[in-house]
Amino acid sequence: MTTLVFGVPPEVDARLRVEAARHGHDVLASGASAGHVEAMVRALRPAAVIVHAGPEFLTARVLAACDETGVSVVALVAIERERRHATSIGLYETTDVAAGWPAIELLLGGPRQSAQVAEPGPLAGTVIAVWGPAGAPGRTTLSIGI
Repeated sequence: MTTLVFGVPPEVDARLRVEAARHGHDVLASGASAGHVEAMVRALRPAAVIVHAGPEFLTARVLAACDETGVSVVALVAIERERRHATSIGLYETTDVAAGWPAIELLLGGPRQSAQVAEPGPLAGTVIAVWGPAGAPGRTTLSIGI
């Protein structure tokens, strides 16, 4: 179970709460602004924050609070301007707000898997290369997610 704090508009909050509970996560609180989200991160220290990527919920102070407390951030974007805002303050990994819970789950660390061990199958597979220039953020996270 992952403990979460939300900083999203009310209509998105309602949908995500249902999905989070269905996937075994615990939502500690929701913030109505970036200031509220920052305060909740510092006070509650959740495992992750799911935040709308607009400036009303996501600021450099929110990211700093998450960095200081070791909280993961999942930013949801609805329009390209929000993606650019997240990038401008240093958050490069975002997902579309309409993408649904599976996309969020991957950014939270991937879906939990059962302890069952499958029989080894054929050794055929696919090779995927994850590349980026020096200093490019997100390569490791993307590789782990794949």
